[in-house]
Amino acid sequence: MFSRKLVLMTACAAAISTTLLAQVPCSLDTITGTYAVRAEGTILAGTQKVPTAGVELKLASISPDGSVFMTGHRVVGGEVFSGESQGTVTVASDCTAVLRGAEGSVQLLILENGEWINSVLLQSPLAPMTTSGVWKRISR
Repeated sequence: MFSRKLVLMTACAAAISTTLLAQVPCSLDTITGTYAVRAEGTILAGTQKVPTAGVELKLASISPDGSVFMTGHRVVGGEVFSGESQGTVTVASDCTAVLRGAEGSVQLLILENGEWINSVLLQSPLAPMTTSGVWKRISR
């Protein structure tokens, strides 16, 4: 299992680096718009810190000033949670970005001039967890 993940991660890294080389520099303008977001991962839940699968479906709106508003649903271990969250995003010219909010810090990789964004959770105050996601722009 580990070797398949390593091969997949290596292939993704190669594809991403090729895409990044073809992109123009990024800015907040590159990612302004509304995105459909799907994220999944593992949360160490409860007092026993049991690994529990989680998935999120959200809509995220990114404003020209870098403010982000998200609304959607999260399912953890079969339990559904709905809600809203807010944060701010900082974009670097190399098409990486960091989203910070009450739910933690998320590293973003901006692809295809903002049409797609890949994300990975850096830190969460909620619980120990790992998540990765894909964002698809649905409007500008």
